[in-house]
Amino acid sequence: MSYSNILLINKHKQNLATYIFSFIVVIAFYSFGTFGLLNLYGLRNSFQFLIILFTFFGLISITTNFKETDEYKNKNIFLITIVLFFLYYGSMFALIKGTVLTTLIQSLLMLIFTLYLMFVNIKYINMISKIIIIFTFILSLMGFIAYFAFIFNENLIKEVNFGLYDSTVGPTTIYAKSWVEYLSFTSGDGFEFFGYNVTRVKGFCNEPSATIVHYLALA
Repeated sequence: MSYSNILLINKHKQNLATYIFSFIVVIAFYSFGTFGLLNLYGLRNSFQFLIILFTFFGLISITTNFKETDEYKNKNIFLITIVLFFLYYGSMFALIKGTVLTTLIQSLLMLIFTLYLMFVNIKYINMISKIIIIFTFILSLMGFIAYFAFIFNENLIKEVNFGLYDSTVGPTTIYAKSWVEYLSFTSGDGFEFFGYNVTRVKGFCNEPSATIVHYLALA
């Protein structure tokens, strides 16, 4: 096999690793933090384990894309700064929370995702953005349906669990009491609008103010 063929095969492997990890970025967007969609189905732990497993592809992509970046040698200081920041963040947060292993793993994941997004080709960034926008549109539409369901059926508010999901739930499986909770969680408060009782929905986040992080993609 010629040297050029070997280079071509390696290039295909590198592109495949980058392509696969792009989907992992999308999955991670909805699998960590204050987003509880996967908790409804008991899949959060499984998806997080899958993401950790596939970080291998992210490391391959970072290595190759970083070396192919113009004047990459001049970016070494910048790279070291990012690594030190996440190591410091992980160490301090681990001491505060007391969950050393979990926090350090999360910090390492954040580091890998950050480096990947910084050095990957723009076409992969566009692909990731488009997929997130599509999912965000669907989830937003589900929130609208839940919103109007509460308006037209005031009895629904009695069926839901206001404390179904909050920041303390973590990866624990949650169980919906009503069908509307499969469309959106609710904070339980609201207001009256032209004689209608309006309930605040919060998507699948822990509170309405956190929803904007996962729905900002539509902007």
